[in-house]
Amino acid sequence: MAGSSGTFFAGLDSTRDDIDKVVTYYNDTADGYNELLHNSGYTNTTDYCSDLLKNYLEECSDPEVFDVGCGSGKTGISLQKSGFKKIDGVDPATKMLDVSKKLGCYRNLVEGKLTDTENFSYEDGSFDGILCIGCFTVGHITLKNGIPEFIRILRKGGVAVYTVSFTLDKGVAMQEHAPFISDGKIELLRIEKKFYHFIDSTKMYCHIYAIKKL
Repeated sequence: MAGSSGTFFAGLDSTRDDIDKVVTYYNDTADGYNELLHNSGYTNTTDYCSDLLKNYLEECSDPEVFDVGCGSGKTGISLQKSGFKKIDGVDPATKMLDVSKKLGCYRNLVEGKLTDTENFSYEDGSFDGILCIGCFTVGHITLKNGIPEFIRILRKGGVAVYTVSFTLDKGVAMQEHAPFISDGKIELLRIEKKFYHFIDSTKMYCHIYAIKKL
């Protein structure tokens, strides 16, 4: 595992042209991934977004939530701290899932990718909430694929909270959301610029989105 966040992200950047390379890289770094995320301040982001989702779902009794790109379980820990008890997770990196299983946060963990040709294995309307941290970035999940899949998996009135990386243009991201807003499929609850994590000593930011399925 890389000793610093800068080294880790430099290695990740070299794989972003091929999703299979990305998955292999995450598998190769799985054992030390949670420690690196914690040291980079990423825990602040996962905790904040988990609490945000909990607040949006405060009227939902015992909500079922889906952790998209759960990785080695850092987000599962945050969801559990926020009070969620029924948490399912999905990730394409099997060694990351092996680490997640040991944490005891998840009801179910499944291997899965979201691409132009692949959706998640869950049925329509399976969840009250979705948390997705760190996946809408270069070489991972596209908003073009992610937004309609979130809408499909959410129940009516369900909420998704997710980060959009600084590597993606904010205007383009809004354009991806616009058709679903104008068609009355979602309500855009929030766009917020927020601290994301450190890359070595450099402070990085993301945009946090929250949408509600109408």
